[in-house]
Amino acid sequence: EHTHYSPNSWKGKYHTRFVCDEFSAFYKLKVLLFVDEVLSIIVTPFVLMFSLADSMGDFVEFVRTFTEELDDVGGDVCSFAMFNFERHGNPQFGAVPHSAGVARTTRDGKMEKSFLSFKANHPESQVPGGEELLHNITKPSMAAS
Repeated sequence: EHTHYSPNSWKGKYHTRFVCDEFSAFYKLKVLLFVDEVLSIIVTPFVLMFSLADSMGDFVEFVRTFTEELDDVGGDVCSFAMFNFERHGNPQFGAVPHSAGVARTTRDGKMEKSFLSFKANHPESQVPGGEELLHNITKPSMAAS
């Protein structure tokens, strides 16, 4: 009655060990969750050391290149997350980059699409360059006239 997931194989057998075992398979014991967390703390450094060692230079370069310090936030933020259209805007998706050379655009207008989703959920937010992007997306195309 109160369980949303109830397969047909459980109907009329809710009191059986079979249903209890299948239902319990969906939930891990807290002890097992704790063991998983501790193991991940131990294993993760080794995974990073051995499997990602070759790409670590690229990772550090990305962080160095695309990090912006924001005093009002109290820390560093990725410039893509700041919707920095001047630096990363993709003209194919309505952004107008104002920098002499675009440092790096996202693939398939991902930043512009993320901005549209953000704006739909937070219409009161003002993002530098965001209104211009919205205007460019909603204005009629020259080819249409």
